[in-house]
Amino acid sequence: MSLKKFLAVTAIMAGTFLFSVSAFADNITVKINGEEVIFDDQTPEIVDGRTLVPLRGVFDSMGFDVSWDESSRSAKISNSLNDITMTENIKRVTANARTIEIDVAPRIIGGRLMIPLRAVAESLSADVEWNDSDRTVSIYYVKADGIDKSVDNVGMD
Repeated sequence: MSLKKFLAVTAIMAGTFLFSVSAFADNITVKINGEEVIFDDQTPEIVDGRTLVPLRGVFDSMGFDVSWDESSRSAKISNSLNDITMTENIKRVTANARTIEIDVAPRIIGGRLMIPLRAVAESLSADVEWNDSDRTVSIYYVKADGIDKSVDNVGMD
C-alpha cells in the first residue's frame, strides 16, 4: 500500500472514530422521578462540563408552566410555589426573588433554549444525580399538585 493510500485510510478511520465518540458524548438520558424525558427535536448536550437540556421538555414534565419572552430573550417557569426566570447568555437565574449565579449561561441550540439542568433544578429544591457510567441525569422532585418539598404538611388534616 502506498503512503498516500495509507494516510487516506488512516484519516478516514480517525474521522469515523472521532465522529462516533462525539455522537456518544452527547447521548444523555434525563429522568424525572424515574421516568425518562423524551426530547423530540433537541437532545441534551454537555457544554463546558455542564449538562444543558431543552427548557420546555424537562419543566413541562415537572408540571411547570413555561413561557418565552422574545423581546427580553428570557424564559419563565412557574407553578403555584415557584417562579424562575432565566435569560439567554446571562449566567444567573432568578428563583423566587433570589438571584443565583450559574456556571454556564442558557443558550439557544437547535432553535431551543438550553439551560444548565442541575443549577435550575436545584433552585427548585430538587435532588439531582449524575450517573457517569450510563450518562443519566436523575431528578427527584415532588410536583406542586401533590405535596411539594417546600411545604411542611406535618400535623395537617
